[in-house]
This record gives sequence, structure tokens and C-alpha cells, in this order.
Amino acid sequence: MKTETKRTAALICLVLLSGLFLFDPMVGFRDFLPDAIGYLLLFFGLYRLSDLNEEIASARRLFTILLAIGVGQMLLQLLFFVYLPMWTDEMNRYELPVWVLTCSFLTMVYRILLLVPAFRRLLVGMERLTQNGNGEVALPDKKGKTRGDRLRGRTTVFVVVTSILSLLPELAVLTSFEAVAEDPLSKYEWYSSATATNQWFDWYPFANLFRMLLLIPSLLLGVLWLIRFVRYFLAILRDKPLLETFTLWYGQGVLQNKEMLTVRSFKRAILLLSIGAVFTLNLRMNEVAVFPNAVFALCVLFAMLCAPRPVKGGKGCAAASFVLLTCSVLQMILDGTYLKEFVPTDALYYESAYWHFLAVRIFGAVEAVATLFLTVLMLFWLSNLICAHTSVHYEGERELSMHATERLHRDFRKRLYTVALLFALACGVNAADAILRVSVGWLWLVSLPLSFFALWNFFAVLQEFREQIYIYYRSDGVHKQGL
Repeated sequence: MKTETKRTAALICLVLLSGLFLFDPMVGFRDFLPDAIGYLLLFFGLYRLSDLNEEIASARRLFTILLAIGVGQMLLQLLFFVYLPMWTDEMNRYELPVWVLTCSFLTMVYRILLLVPAFRRLLVGMERLTQNGNGEVALPDKKGKTRGDRLRGRTTVFVVVTSILSLLPELAVLTSFEAVAEDPLSKYEWYSSATATNQWFDWYPFANLFRMLLLIPSLLLGVLWLIRFVRYFLAILRDKPLLETFTLWYGQGVLQNKEMLTVRSFKRAILLLSIGAVFTLNLRMNEVAVFPNAVFALCVLFAMLCAPRPVKGGKGCAAASFVLLTCSVLQMILDGTYLKEFVPTDALYYESAYWHFLAVRIFGAVEAVATLFLTVLMLFWLSNLICAHTSVHYEGERELSMHATERLHRDFRKRLYTVALLFALACGVNAADAILRVSVGWLWLVSLPLSFFALWNFFAVLQEFREQIYIYYRSDGVHKQGL
């Protein structure tokens, strides 16, 4: 009981730590403490509480959507502030600011539409749980408001105001086009642009000043919200009887439902396999891999930990994952050190670049082979997993059920063979592309469609497997009983 209570307290601490990544405002679409990390902490921290209350479960689903958006936001920041500056000669001076303005506006919209209701549902659910548990955190003050009521209001103000303040400085770029847009004489070649700029003032050169001025109230508002957020969850952590009540409810209402927990484990494993498969794509930007295969290896390892064990083929799949992880990390190191000093075509003219690039090509081919090896073993392990946890049952028809189950498993194996063949073709082309990258630069155009076809079929198999799991265990992995 004490161990489970400590585990519940540890998960609430994750929710508490999430505030450290959510209180800081964005400055010019730069987020110095990524919101995605805060959403990830909330996702993991709420998984027990979400089984005890429908509002918290709804909030957790919203934080899952926000996590995906936050990861995309991080990738856009990497594109805007790392990759695009490399192409400044090909860009208009206001092209990047316009992209920043667009993304800042979209960030404001999704924060108001998703983050506000997510926090409100979380706090409403927490208030109901603390009331049922007679926790001190739910006691009202002299005005009849609880800590949760006050925090909900502060959270709404914090999210809306800081989102608007982060957007306002980026609107200055619109004044850069007013002269051309408003003055009808600007369409004539003889009309000087200098005349236009004398009539309309360009505010964008002062954008950094506006950002700093608006950063101060945003940061102050964020600190005030963080203090109230921390005080609220610290009050819950100090209430030991309330934590014990949470643990008791979870043990009685959730842990006894083994079928639900098994289906939930399968859902996590299928999600990890789906994410990992995307990182088999051979796509490069400025000769840097966008989808490193190391992520594929890690996702397969974590999926094997989530799925029920033991299943035949698991040890070989785990060993292949470690091999691919090692090869992929070495390949990234070699790629990084080579591109730091050379470009790929330098291998044709400089001896030092040739030997270094030779190692890059060899390890690239080895990585492609290791990816294929892991893919085949992973599909073999998945096939055994499907056979062990799916069946067709007809009441009173044992022999008919056996034949239907055999047909189901045979259909799954055929589809997995197709996936393996497509992945094999794609990995073979990737190996050739790694060796012939300089002389033949179009091979990735062949491997990419093959990889997409393989992923399409693989995702279809995983979707069908998940539906069969629901039928086999008569559960969708969702806690139905409200406490």
C-alpha cells in the first residue's frame, strides 16, 4: 500500500514539474523551455488519475494532442532557426518573419482552443477527486472558492494573455508591406520605393524591442501562475490520506481488471511500433538524416517491453535492436564529423575526404542491412504475438472456430510477408544509395515510395491487430467504472 501511494505521489510530482516547462512565454516563436516536455510530463503523470475521473481522462486526451502539436512546433523551430538561415541568399528578408508570424498566430489559436479546456478539465477532475477523498485542498475560502477554482481562473488569464502578448510583436512585419499594398503608384516602375517608405513607417526593425517590452509582463504573469500551480499540487502531495484514497480506488477499480490492462499494454506497443516504423524512411535535408534509424530501434525495444511476454523471437529482435542502435549512432557521428569539414563531392578531390566518406558510405550500407535485419525479426515476433493473442470463437462450434482462427492467422502472415518484401526492397535500395550517393543521387526517389507502401501495409496490419485484441479480450482498454 505504501509503495503504491509513493508511486502515485511520484506521478503527481511529474504533473508538478510540467509547470516549469509551461510558464515561460514564447519570444519570436522561440520557446526556451519546450512546451512539449511539459505536455509529456502531464501525459505520464495523469495516467492513473485519468482512470478515476472522466474529466481528467478527457484532459489527458487533450494533452496527448498538445504533445503531438508541441513536437511539431519543436521541429518548426529547428527548421526556422537552424536550417533556413543556411539559405539566406535564396530568401527574401521578410520571408522568415512572415513564417514566424503565421506560426505564432497558430500557436495562439491552439493554446486558447486546447490548452485552456485541458487545464480546466484537469482541475475540475482534481476538485471532484479531492472532494470525494475529503482532502484539505478542496476546502473553500471565505468567498466560497477553492484553490482549484482560483487556479482555473488564473490559468485561463495566463494562457490567453501570454499567447496574445507573444503574437503582438510579430505583427510588426505587416507594416513592411503597407507602402506597396496601399499606394497605387507603387505598381509603376518610375515610382521610387523610397517615396513609399517615407509615407509609411516600417516597425519591424523594432521587433526585438517590442518582444523585450512584452516579455516582462508575460514572464511576470507566468511566474505568478507557476507559484499558484505549484502550491496547489504541493497541497495534494502533503495530504497523505488523500493519496492513500487515490491508491485504494485505483487498486479496487482498475488493477483488478486484467483484461483492460492487457489491452492497454498492447495499445502502447502498437503505438510505439507505428511511430518507430516512420523512422525507417530514407529522407535527408542538407545531407542530414531527418529520420534516424536509432529511433526505430528504441521504439521496437520499448514496444517489446510493453507487450505481454514471453513470445518466440523476442530475444533475437532485442539483439537486432541493439545492433541497429549502435550502427545508427556511429553513422550519425560519422555523418556529423564529415559534414562539419566537407561536402559529399569533396570525396572526389581530396584524399582525406575520400577515406572519411568511404567510412560514411560503408556504415550507411551496414545501417540499411541492420534495419532490414531488425524489420524481419520484428515482423516474425509480431506474427507470433498475433497468433498468441487473437482467435475466432463461435459459441458451440469448436472445430469451426479452430478453422476460422487458422484462416485469420494465415491472413495475417501473408500480409506480414508482403510488408517484409516491401521493406526488403526499400532497405536494399537504401544500401545502394549509401554506397553510390555521390555518383547516383536519385536512388532515394526509388526507396521512398517503397517505404511508403510498406508503411501503409504495416499500419493496416497493426490496426487490424488492435481490433482483434479488443475482440479477444472483450475490452477496449478504457476504464468504464466512474469512481
